[in-house]
Amino acid sequence: MAAVQELAQDQRRPPLGEDLRATRHRAELSVVRHVPSQRPNPLSPQVHFLVFQRLRDASIVADGRKPPGRYGNMPIRFVLALLVIVGTLAAFGGTVLATPMRGVTSTLFAIGHFHEIDSKTLSPSWQARINTKGESDVWMLQNTIAPGGSFGWHSHPGPSIVLVKSGALTLYRADDPTCTPEVVEAGSGFVDNGHDTHLVRNEGTVDAVVYVTSIVPRGAQRRIDEPQPSNCLSSVQ
Repeated sequence: MAAVQELAQDQRRPPLGEDLRATRHRAELSVVRHVPSQRPNPLSPQVHFLVFQRLRDASIVADGRKPPGRYGNMPIRFVLALLVIVGTLAAFGGTVLATPMRGVTSTLFAIGHFHEIDSKTLSPSWQARINTKGESDVWMLQNTIAPGGSFGWHSHPGPSIVLVKSGALTLYRADDPTCTPEVVEAGSGFVDNGHDTHLVRNEGTVDAVVYVTSIVPRGAQRRIDEPQPSNCLSSVQ
């Protein structure tokens, strides 16, 4: 009787090869399904892409060719799309773009090249001094600004002396927390120390004519475009 029962059990037991394949299948399945809670969701796009990439690489190693289907070129398309995104972010980066100059006509009188300047004048009631380190360019020019015209937000790499010949200018300074406009009438002017972000507009009804003398480092651009400062977002551009 015991021999009959043992024979019956042997008949119900699957062959050894099938048993090993079943065990192997269960082991592989458990590895795929086992996802610790602290790791990313395996169904997320990133993890899914990594799994697909590994399977694709394994297929290439196995038979030396890419798997068929529309996913064969996915890595190339993915990289190209990523490059476009990165390039866009690099170009903008969330930064406010520089405001353009409009309605301004400039006439350059002259540019002079100077070695180091060390000049001073002292008197009991007045004194002045110009002292530079390194060679300089001195610019002299005339700007004509039409009504509604604007220089846009900008700065200069060195000091500028601005004289209003006719009309009037409205000056906005980025270092003013309230960005309060300052009207500069004909016959007066202002001094820009350099590296000060500011905006100059003609908010009048006639042309404004301005003379400017600028001292900048030798070979430097006289004007530097600047983004609109956050404390002046409500002001005109």
